[in-house]
Amino acid sequence: MANLDANHDTLHASIQALTAQVQANQASLNAIRKQLLAINHNSIARVENSQLSTRIELLCLLRNISTNQVPASHPNTPADIANLSSAECMTLLEAFGAEVPQGATHRIIALRKAMGLQGEGPF
Repeated sequence: MANLDANHDTLHASIQALTAQVQANQASLNAIRKQLLAINHNSIARVENSQLSTRIELLCLLRNISTNQVPASHPNTPADIANLSSAECMTLLEAFGAEVPQGATHRIIALRKAMGLQGEGPF
């Protein structure tokens, strides 16, 4: 009888461990799903943004690849990008999964490219 109880306890512990592992895998898969949704959305947004022809047209908003949410400091128009601080540019570049260069001017240029805008300007 004691042997049966020990087997039961061992099986119960194994089931709990497997349950925890499955839950961890589900959380990982949900994070990957969220990231893929954001990456897919951002690809389409970049194509849309590449078609803009003036400084005041509305940008298609990109999403943070970790949260699949639009970052708070996201500019609304190409003209708004020039008004972002270097720290805001860095935050946005990181949110979009882009490389963050040194220097404010380089960050603005990198952000424009990350958003799908053509070249450095004029818009």
